[in-house]
Parts: sequence; structure tokens; C-alpha cells
Amino acid sequence: MKNEKILKTARVAYETVRAYLNEQDKIERKPFKELTHEDANTLCQAVKLLVDNPRTSAASVHEAWIDKMIVAGWTYGREFNEDMMTDPQMVSYRELPPIRRKNDRLFHTVVKIGVI
Repeated sequence: MKNEKILKTARVAYETVRAYLNEQDKIERKPFKELTHEDANTLCQAVKLLVDNPRTSAASVHEAWIDKMIVAGWTYGREFNEDMMTDPQMVSYRELPPIRRKNDRLFHTVVKIGVI
């Protein structure tokens, strides 16, 4: 899959999940075009993982994200804090709140549809 299609798929999947989450928890999130290069790249890596490994589960994608975050110095924290590098999503997939698991499954599904 070409990089341009990966980027487009990442954008569509992100915007779909963003709309869902904004409605669910009423916290406004940045549109894709305002993400940092690093955040957009992380989404593209998740898309590439799913494209290269179509049987990969949402849980496996989440675990791969945790591994990347640990390497970057992030740890679990009750609150997201960019300065302290803590994130409450740094837990196993099973421990994520239901809305976050739905978020991951929705991203996963949109990517798979975008690839077809």
C-alpha cells in the first residue's frame, strides 16, 4: 500500500473515531490536520500494521502502541499529562474502559474497510 493511501486511510479512520469520541464524552479533539507529525505518523504506523497483518486484532494494535510509548518514555498515569509523559491508556486492552475498546475496534474496522 502506497504511503499516500496509508495517510488517507489513517486520516479517515482518525476522523471517524474523533467524531465518535467527541459525541460520547463531549471532549473536543484536534482534527487530523492539526496533529503533530509524530501523532500522525503513529496513526500511519497502526494502519500499516493492519494492512501488512490483516488478521491483527485491535488488542494487538493497542499492545504495539504501548510498546512504542514505553520506548518513548511514557508510563501509566491516572491522568493524561504530556509533560509528565503519563497516559491512562497504558494498560492492557482488557483493562481499557469500554469506550476506549470501542475506539480501537472502530479504528480497526475503518482501516480494514479502507483497504478493500
